[in-house]
Amino acid sequence: MISTKQCDLNAFEKANVCFCNRHYSTSVSSCLGSILMDVSSRNFWLFKVASLPRLPVPELTKTCERYVEALRPIISDENQLNATKQLVKEFESSDGKTLHSQLIEENKRNAKTSYISQPWFEYYLKSRTPLPINYNPFLAWKDDPNPEYNTQLLRTSNMILSAMRFRRSYVEQLLAPEVFHLNPIKSDTKLYRNVMKWTPDLIATYASFAFKAFPLDMSQFESLFSSTRIPKQNFDELIRYPNSRHISVLKNGQFFVFDVMDSNGDLKEPSVIMTCIQHIMDSPINPNEDSITLLTTENRDVWAKAREQLIGSSAQNKESLHLVDSSLFVVCLDDISVGEKTADNLIRVAHNFLHGFSDKTKNYVNRWYDKSFTILMSRDGRPAINFEHSWGDGVAVLRFFNEIYQDSTQNHFVHPNSPLNKAIDVSKEVKKLSFELNEGLRSAVKAAKSNYAKNTENLELNFTKYDKMNREYMKRKKVSPDSIFQLGFQMAFYQLYNTFVATYESCSTSAFKHGRTETVRSATMATKNASIAFLKHQKPSDSELRQLLDECSKRHFQLTKEAAMGQGFDRHLFVMKYLAEKTGKSIPELYLDKSYTEANNFILSTSTLFGECFEAGGFGPVVPNGFGCGYGYTENILGIIVSSYAPHRNGKQFVDAFSNSLDRTGCCPVNCSNTLDARVSLSPDGDLKDPSVMTCIQHIMDSPINPNEDSITLLTTENRDIWAKARDQLIGSSAQNKESLHLVDSSLFVVCLDDISVGEKTADNLIRIAHNFLHGFSDKTKNYVNRQKVQKENML
Repeated sequence: MISTKQCDLNAFEKANVCFCNRHYSTSVSSCLGSILMDVSSRNFWLFKVASLPRLPVPELTKTCERYVEALRPIISDENQLNATKQLVKEFESSDGKTLHSQLIEENKRNAKTSYISQPWFEYYLKSRTPLPINYNPFLAWKDDPNPEYNTQLLRTSNMILSAMRFRRSYVEQLLAPEVFHLNPIKSDTKLYRNVMKWTPDLIATYASFAFKAFPLDMSQFESLFSSTRIPKQNFDELIRYPNSRHISVLKNGQFFVFDVMDSNGDLKEPSVIMTCIQHIMDSPINPNEDSITLLTTENRDVWAKAREQLIGSSAQNKESLHLVDSSLFVVCLDDISVGEKTADNLIRVAHNFLHGFSDKTKNYVNRWYDKSFTILMSRDGRPAINFEHSWGDGVAVLRFFNEIYQDSTQNHFVHPNSPLNKAIDVSKEVKKLSFELNEGLRSAVKAAKSNYAKNTENLELNFTKYDKMNREYMKRKKVSPDSIFQLGFQMAFYQLYNTFVATYESCSTSAFKHGRTETVRSATMATKNASIAFLKHQKPSDSELRQLLDECSKRHFQLTKEAAMGQGFDRHLFVMKYLAEKTGKSIPELYLDKSYTEANNFILSTSTLFGECFEAGGFGPVVPNGFGCGYGYTENILGIIVSSYAPHRNGKQFVDAFSNSLDRTGCCPVNCSNTLDARVSLSPDGDLKDPSVMTCIQHIMDSPINPNEDSITLLTTENRDIWAKARDQLIGSSAQNKESLHLVDSSLFVVCLDDISVGEKTADNLIRIAHNFLHGFSDKTKNYVNRQKVQKENML
């Protein structure tokens, strides 16, 4: 047996951090029949899970230290913080010590899983909070690069077919394992696959480590298809239906079902799938005001009671509900169109994807939130996925999301000129489901509609695309993109509210057997110090600010590494509290402390939701006075979508403050003062480091800078001895002055953007402009600040 100590643990840690911060993209195997196939994967498929390392239980002392450190930036009352430190000390030596020992014993008895798996399932399933907005996120796909395929019929049909090919690959154990390659060029090779093919199951993971290839837990994939969350009193239930062959389709709140596989388990012909979808699209269905779909938006106990009544009142209801529950997945054919990608349209469709708003019907009937995942399709062929969260986390969904995009856009199965299948009786293929509602159930649906309208009416979504820096630029500047986002969130909140709050960032622990997630506490003393410094009227020097940025990146990397390696403190504290409740023990004082409440009131909840196939993604705030921040970056932009509830928070102000924060960090391509100095630097070889000169100049032109009456540029117009004396005073009075002046002196040349225009080339105008070019006269300002007349060639 190979132990983890024999593996390259530094590489393992590095890979985990890279995975947690990765820009999601996957390659897709070649099209072959009804599967996405990697024939080499069968013999090490899933790495049999058994060989994956187990999620470690952190040391109690470390957990207590990390908890106290996480409190420092958000607890401003020193007396409160000191009292909490005393409680932590007592917890570590008494209740915590007992609970930790109990957890270690429980973990030994449950060697086939992780210590977090069952408690985390129960955490989700015990919650009585409605699923939409609060738990179910959405991810929107990009358009098909071939515009003619972006119709509701073609995009829906092709995505259903690709989804089923993905499932078939999984079921047949031919889906390529989920492996994070630290260096794909070296490890994602035929040699690697051949070695893994013959490696015994129990050591497969560790053999993969030798290639610096790190397999991820894929146990959640079994709940991706044919599973649903069933509402029950006090505690919901997850049920899987592995033998399902049909999907459910919603139009205007009306359910249809049809088989996508034949009796042999083979995928039906593409023409059959397309014909069934066309039949549903052509069905004249008015919005179903009594649709039971509205009940999935309710409090879980309320929905559980209504469901029992629904099943008990009619055999037809029971059968129809079973067909929905057991379907492979749900497809929602919406009546909303995205249209042109204007800001207003994107926000409107994001609302629809997140919580089901419809342009025409002004109701919320065309969703079923209990299903593992739902494919949403706008009327003009723009798709998204909305998924229930208790069964799994982002790893399975993101793999599915990326692969079916690639497959459906590269391997079109139905085309604009594809004929409908006239050989089938589509009325027999497609079944329209019906439900019989008594007055009690109609009242429950009506109440659900009213409650949901109240829950969504104050929800605001705002977004911004920041194009002044991109992935390549941050790479060159050696700053972590994730840490820059997180610092931006902290600075934005501090700008608006002058305080720092508990911040949640999700980090996957799927490198471990049955791993789920851990919390990265991205509000740190490093981000607090940096935020305050960057927002000061008199900022520290550039070198000091850069040091603060580096400290933020370093600290964020450390926290992410700890979380990815199972060394965070949140899940450890959570499970110890879970054990105290489960065994009937009194809850330790630490969990009743005001600081613990504040630390778990995540006013800022953040998650990376973007990738190469993503158009957008979002989720709701986790507390009423919070912000839900989905973020990511591409080659060209940084983007965020922020959710909030009015009047508690103003999302528009927050996204504006976020953009302002990035401007202030100094990571922008331009570093400009109130008067001059836009710098574009060169590499040691003399090549331009940043070719986006036009973007830099536009940024300066757009900057609202009033004429600086105290500009030091005027000193260059003086007698040379007077200027020399003033320069000595300038340098001696401030380190910042010294550094700024050095940057001006050492620049290649100066560019002056004047506010004077030539106009028509009349004699008067030419004389006027000659005065300006010679000695800096300005039409508007009547002063001479926009020149530097020493040691430089000026470009006007």
